[in-house]
Amino acid sequence: MSEALQAAVARQRMLLRGRLASPLERLARACAEVWPDRNALEVRLLDALPGLPFCKHLYVLDAAARQLTANCSPKGLMPEYLGRDRRGRPYLSESLAGERFVLSQAYISRNARRPSLTAVQRIESPAGAWLGLLGADFDLRELPLEPLREEEDERDGDEEEREEEEDLEPEEKLGEEEDLEGEEEPKLRDDEDDFGAEKMDREEDPE
Repeated sequence: MSEALQAAVARQRMLLRGRLASPLERLARACAEVWPDRNALEVRLLDALPGLPFCKHLYVLDAAARQLTANCSPKGLMPEYLGRDRRGRPYLSESLAGERFVLSQAYISRNARRPSLTAVQRIESPAGAWLGLLGADFDLRELPLEPLREEEDERDGDEEEREEEEDLEPEEKLGEEEDLEGEEEPKLRDDEDDFGAEKMDREEDPE
């Protein structure tokens, strides 16, 4: 893989990780509330999909990594994946070992032959007992290389706010000097697609 492509994939992972951690944690709590009701879990997953841009599939696994729900996609339910045993998936190894949130390295799916990423969030009861796992699949080709527009607007807004605060500081300081010096004016300074070369996990993908 070229250095440019490696950098692009690394940036996609960074952007995706930042966008997924909180939403998947909230969704995991919502799943815990209806555990282990399959129909209720699938409703939670379908309701969450619009808030996860570019997500291809959401699904829930039990503590043994067996699939409790259908694959939930923007097009609807895919029940043929119900009951699938995912214990051997490389992207689950860290989660099964105790990690709360994991974003996999890029891998090529066996069936669809697409470069993919999978995020996994542990599902726990209110008492902290481990119930299962929440999985979210993404196609690398569909992920943006740059932050989404709302992220850029939020960053620009923060920068404008900092600039306004900086603009106010000289005025506030000037006011303090006037209070101390009376009528004397303060003295101001003048200067004020080719993934072959990268080691990837090749394993069976939900598709």
